[in-house]
Amino acid sequence: MLVAGHGAYLADEERRRAVAPRLGDAARAVREAGGEPWVGTEGIERVALAAGGVQYDLLSRTNERDVRALRAAGFDGQVAVYAPVVPSADEDAILDAVGAYAARRRPVREALPDDADTDATATGRAREVLSKAVRDFALVGDPETVGGRVDDLHAVGVDHVVGYPAAGVDSLR
Repeated sequence: MLVAGHGAYLADEERRRAVAPRLGDAARAVREAGGEPWVGTEGIERVALAAGGVQYDLLSRTNERDVRALRAAGFDGQVAVYAPVVPSADEDAILDAVGAYAARRRPVREALPDDADTDATATGRAREVLSKAVRDFALVGDPETVGGRVDDLHAVGVDHVVGYPAAGVDSLR
């Protein structure tokens, strides 16, 4: 998996380095070793397409539209979508597992009140924003709801849905 990295996790020097040449070199190295690169696309969609390989995106409210557009434009490569998974209908459990994750996404971060809690302790507007956001950026709900969302992604042309058990592996049993 090749990703540019979120600026919040990079040192100042790393943030100043150009992404495109390093991503292209890394994708070539993976191919030369006999592999197929999976290229993280968030924020660098055009560069990721140019680098080739499996286009690897984070779950969002625009995935279905974006994949339909890619397929309509003739893209026949593979598309993967990553999503934290919380197979529960318990809102507190969902917020504890993925509230902070959703809060890091730009539209959510901008909609949240300053210094808002991002877990089950969130109240008022923060809780309303997070409760909607976790459904946009994670696969949450009972198993049928999660399965239906995965089916919808496959139906529009997503080849792989990569789930991370955000509430722990035991939550998937």
